[in-house]
Amino acid sequence: MTGNPMDCRKKTILVVDDEHDILAMLQRMLEREGYTVWASDNAEKAILIADVHKAHLNLLLTDVQMPGMNGIEMSAVILSESPALRCIYMSGHIPESIAPMGALKEGVNFIRKPFRVSALTEMVNHTLVTPDLPPPPPQ
Repeated sequence: MTGNPMDCRKKTILVVDDEHDILAMLQRMLEREGYTVWASDNAEKAILIADVHKAHLNLLLTDVQMPGMNGIEMSAVILSESPALRCIYMSGHIPESIAPMGALKEGVNFIRKPFRVSALTEMVNHTLVTPDLPPPPPQ
């Protein structure tokens, strides 16, 4: 892993999950790790939070399947305004059911629920310290 995981602390994460218990647990867990966390239970509110705080957001952690706009669609809107923002998708659904949504494409950060706190912390740290990939060559 490149970089120092301690450099990740003091970063800001937007967490989006329509399940309130999971959202609250994720927020507490990440705040205990030293992150500033904005939490949203729906895509529309998350887009507003991301717009207001885009200069300070470092990571979007979102559930894939939510009522209304799903996490993939929501992240596309947010990333169109903040293309440098890192993103991790999470889902409790079987991979075959979410693959058509794009959450399992190569290079996409994905974690399957339920997960251990240590697994999520490791993925968050890795996602925040891994250098950006170079753009694909022109076709």
